[in-house]
Amino acid sequence: MKKLKKYFEQQHDLALKNLELAQAIFSEKPLHELRVSIKRIKALFDFLAELLPKETEISHYFKPFKEIFRVAGKLRDAQVQERLLLKCAKDWNLPAPLAYETHLKKIQNIAFHKFKKTAQHVKLGDIKSEKRTLKKILDAISEETLPIDTESLLRYRFANVRLLVQEPTEEDSLHEARKMIKSIYYVLHLVFAPTTPQQYQDLKHLEEVIGDWHDLAILSDNMRHELRTHTDQATVAFLTRLAYEKECLQQKIPPLVQQELRCWKLLGKLKF
Repeated sequence: MKKLKKYFEQQHDLALKNLELAQAIFSEKPLHELRVSIKRIKALFDFLAELLPKETEISHYFKPFKEIFRVAGKLRDAQVQERLLLKCAKDWNLPAPLAYETHLKKIQNIAFHKFKKTAQHVKLGDIKSEKRTLKKILDAISEETLPIDTESLLRYRFANVRLLVQEPTEEDSLHEARKMIKSIYYVLHLVFAPTTPQQYQDLKHLEEVIGDWHDLAILSDNMRHELRTHTDQATVAFLTRLAYEKECLQQKIPPLVQQELRCWKLLGKLKF
């Protein structure tokens, strides 16, 4: 199917471009864009795995991206934590724990060198040699049943999201819910042609709230582990405020998930 092939090729080209940029400059933007493209490719392959016959081995094509995604994630996490640490300190008018800021800079340097080393031996462009087979797989998707199959799959996934967030204190469940929402969001953009961004506004807002919670959860867990011997007043005050803000976000999530999202009402009206 032309649309799916074009989508894959666009994301693959973006991944290659940002992989090169991310190795050349120590910056958040190309690394973030690289991971977004890989997430979209993963969402495409997961989506195809649901629709294609079980004997079709689609996950094989994601293997060249997996290792890059993992090492890029370690660098990206440290970058996000440093930015979030400084933002929280500014917003809360509290001093940022210097020991943890220094620790994050050290982690970033180590992760950047490992990322560059991995990028040199993982050849994302090699998938081009298997392009013909991949095109045959994409051609096997039926244009007639795709919108119906997709709507059913997305509704099933969102039902699972609702189950995952029933207990908002379960961090693993909330993180899994966020990943599933991202996959829904990517597939909506992949398969349907929205007439207006407002159709996805509720879903995007939900993903962003869970994302904000997840960033605070990771920062809190890592800080408490790294600074467990630091009992100075400034560190304790920062960790106390961090726990409070994280709890506030947790409580916002279940009501957002339970509401009827606009995109579900419009799915049947969207054009493929």
